[in-house]
Amino acid sequence: MMSPSSDSSKNAGLTHWKGVNYPFLIFLILLTQGNILIKPLAFIVIIFVWQSVPTKIDRKSMGVFYALMVVYSSFSIFTLYGNADNSYLLVYLLGMFFWILGLLSFQYIASFVRHSSSKSIDATIHAFFTFNLIVCGLQLIRLVLLFGGNPFLNQSSGDHVPGIFTNSSVNFIICSFYIFYFYYKKRYKWAFIAALLCLSATYMTGMLILFLVTGYFVITSRKIKMIHRVGIAFVGILLLVGFSLASPGNILYAKAILNTVTGDNKPRKIQSFIQTAEYIVENPRNFIFGSGMGNFSSRVAFVADGEYVKWYPREYLYRSKEFSENHFSLWNANLLMDRTQKGTSNQPFSVYNQMLGEYGMIGFSVLMIYYMGFFFRNFSKLTYSAVLGMLMIGYFTLDYWFEFYSLTIILEMMALYDLKTYEDRSKAISS
Repeated sequence: MMSPSSDSSKNAGLTHWKGVNYPFLIFLILLTQGNILIKPLAFIVIIFVWQSVPTKIDRKSMGVFYALMVVYSSFSIFTLYGNADNSYLLVYLLGMFFWILGLLSFQYIASFVRHSSSKSIDATIHAFFTFNLIVCGLQLIRLVLLFGGNPFLNQSSGDHVPGIFTNSSVNFIICSFYIFYFYYKKRYKWAFIAALLCLSATYMTGMLILFLVTGYFVITSRKIKMIHRVGIAFVGILLLVGFSLASPGNILYAKAILNTVTGDNKPRKIQSFIQTAEYIVENPRNFIFGSGMGNFSSRVAFVADGEYVKWYPREYLYRSKEFSENHFSLWNANLLMDRTQKGTSNQPFSVYNQMLGEYGMIGFSVLMIYYMGFFFRNFSKLTYSAVLGMLMIGYFTLDYWFEFYSLTIILEMMALYDLKTYEDRSKAISS
């Protein structure tokens, strides 16, 4: 993993609005919105500007993952044969729509990175963060005025700092990406601001993953100077102490959850992983192929059940036997009548649950080889995105991120830009 970048973009703190690709910035903002009805507007904008759909898939990129998942998911159509009223058909179409949209999103991102200058890519990435920062600032001001002082004495205040995204968890994770992005670009002030935004989201599970990965990164990376190690450790301790004083309720909550992990009454997140493991070893079919798209654990499965959203047609509600007996039993309207049970530690949502439960070892292997494999294969070439890959190993436990088109969009753009920077530098040296 390479040392912090020394390119001229380190001075972008004052001039990062210069060179921004504004149509693509609008595309990113619209695409990362939580409302599924807004996302199509992103493609209307980008198609209107580019007037073409990038169809070429780079075999070395994550696009292969999306293409394979579109093909593999299509075989879930066979589930229809066991569904007398064909209510699964809409589930199938929705699931295919999600994977095709994921592939299309990636293709536009890859095309943007491939055909844009480094200055334009960097400026657009930075402008996206700045826009979110402004929105977060307004949300924090509102909270301070509402509480008449420190709003974080209220344990759930961070939920009201989602930035431009679906919720505060997405805001936290994307801001955590920017910590390392800015650090490697030597924009230390911006990295600190990104860290503050992470804390303002009060996403305790994400914070634990971030601190663990950062600690591992600081200890193991040979390219970090000792003064940087000390500085990062000092800032980390300072932020942790400051957060503990500002929001003691969240610290106590995190400690309480950690204490239950090894107890008899485990959080339902842990129970969900146990259920998934038991399901896939039940028989060879489950292990190899899984239950099929929307039949075990995914956003599609929860949407089609009707309790997760209100817009799904009531006459086409669908709940498979596998879903009903497993993750639905951990997350349903009856359980959620108790508001204390809604935390991340009790949510069965996870990329690992989705890939193993619905696509079996074939789907999980596709994920590890063609998506996470991008980070493994290019680890020595990458800088900030090598750390982002490590973070995603943890973040994949938290939700069905491939069905949201939010943090994966920013992750993929940063990773492709990181690799492009390395390749451009290698070409310059060789010439």
